[in-house]
Amino acid sequence: LVNVPICAVMIALGVRMLRETRDPNADGVPDPFGVLLVAAVPALLSLAIIEGPGRGWSNWLVVGSFALAAALVPVFTARTKRAARPVMDLALFTAPRFSMVNAATLVFSATFYGALLANVLFLQTEWHYSVLRAALAGAPGPLVVALIARPASRLAARIGPRPVLLAGGAVYAASLAGFAMIVGSDPHWVTHWMPEG
Repeated sequence: LVNVPICAVMIALGVRMLRETRDPNADGVPDPFGVLLVAAVPALLSLAIIEGPGRGWSNWLVVGSFALAAALVPVFTARTKRAARPVMDLALFTAPRFSMVNAATLVFSATFYGALLANVLFLQTEWHYSVLRAALAGAPGPLVVALIARPASRLAARIGPRPVLLAGGAVYAASLAGFAMIVGSDPHWVTHWMPEG
């Protein structure tokens, strides 16, 4: 219910503000089976991760979902190589810059969203925040990302992406390390005194 109005607003803004671009040489639709595989792998991983804590990590559904997701990755790769109109152009991964940027994005996303989830769980289990209060306390992180993205992209266009990415990664790693060393089970942050409603 939270996502529905947000998505509706994004669709309305997108229709008005985003300019559609089309490839004049494109014909037909991407490989439907490839599309199904692209959707199935993250769906299976999500199912396993969501059900793991409740059912147990050795439960047949959890283990089976992980195993099937892993098994479908080579199937997707083989299908992509053979399809007339593949969902993903695997030749992109032969470009070193593309591969490096994707690897950096994967590492950052895993740490960012992992830390975000860990923070919310920590606030609920250790500091006994409600779900809403934990979400509000964790909101500044994603908001800072949104605020920094535009100036960081301008800076990257001026001096190159490598120093910006390295500096950002170093600052983020240092902040996570500091956070892990400073925060304890006894609440002492400004957000702890935030009213519930």
